[in-house]
Amino acid sequence: GMKKTYVIWILPQAAKKRDGYVNRINSKLENVSGSTIERLENYDKSEQIMIYLNKDHDIKDKYEDSDWIKTPLVIFLNNTYDLLIKKEVMKEYGFEEIEKEVKKMCNLGEMITRENIEKGHSMGLEQG
Repeated sequence: GMKKTYVIWILPQAAKKRDGYVNRINSKLENVSGSTIERLENYDKSEQIMIYLNKDHDIKDKYEDSDWIKTPLVIFLNNTYDLLIKKEVMKEYGFEEIEKEVKKMCNLGEMITRENIEKGHSMGLEQG
């Protein structure tokens, strides 16, 4: 009765050379001892998808495939774009505009930036 699960890893700060790559990792049966053969549906219960995005991706350059999801992800997970640009991308790619959530994502980026600045100051004071 177990259901198959999918884990999606979005790596928004991948190296430029990996920008736009998508990898899929799934299970493989290997008989270590004996010769029991299992049907694929008995053991293939998990799959991982890894999406590599570069935060410096120029949004004017469309990805060759799956641009409909990759460009919005680059925009939403990048704290250098402001609310207006994020709203424009949402409209261009046909996402329903939910301003509260978009503002929250913008604020999340600002919060992470503030936390890292404070952490850097603390480390500097400790070293000084």
